[in-house]
Amino acid sequence: GSDYNYTRLTLSADDKIRMGLWGRIEWMTEGGAYTGTAPFPFLEVVPAVGTYLYSMDDFNLLNFYELIADRWLRGSVEWHGEGLVFNHVPFFRRLKWREVIGAKGVIGSASNRHETLMALPDGASWLNQPYLEVNFGVENIFSVLRLDYVMRFDEPSDPTTARSGVRISFGIEI
Repeated sequence: GSDYNYTRLTLSADDKIRMGLWGRIEWMTEGGAYTGTAPFPFLEVVPAVGTYLYSMDDFNLLNFYELIADRWLRGSVEWHGEGLVFNHVPFFRRLKWREVIGAKGVIGSASNRHETLMALPDGASWLNQPYLEVNFGVENIFSVLRLDYVMRFDEPSDPTTARSGVRISFGIEI
């Protein structure tokens, strides 16, 4: 009984790879496509955080509804050094801080068949070029905090959008 006839197909995978003294790598990838025709809210709105909290799964410097696609491939990878570098610095060794480096990106496109159903809001655009952001962080601050410096490697459509920033997250690893 819907006004729209579309199908969403997605495939995703993720894993943690332990590398002994070299730390660990956490990665995630997802790809998908829409068949049929649907207005933009039903399509893949590239996930954005919109706050100062860091998220491994979403894009931390992207505005809500900034990028929309009907075919996409996104992924993220993070290396957790678990003290590989910081354990050689006396002050950091005592604090038990741990280093993190990561990157995440998305590529995709959108067919113009969706444009006739609903206009995009101001600040939104179809995903037509890759989006990439890189983070450098320190985790295990007071055993629960993580602080990341995040940089974005594209030209935002809104000139007031930050190209870099600091994000914080909380978590306990067992």
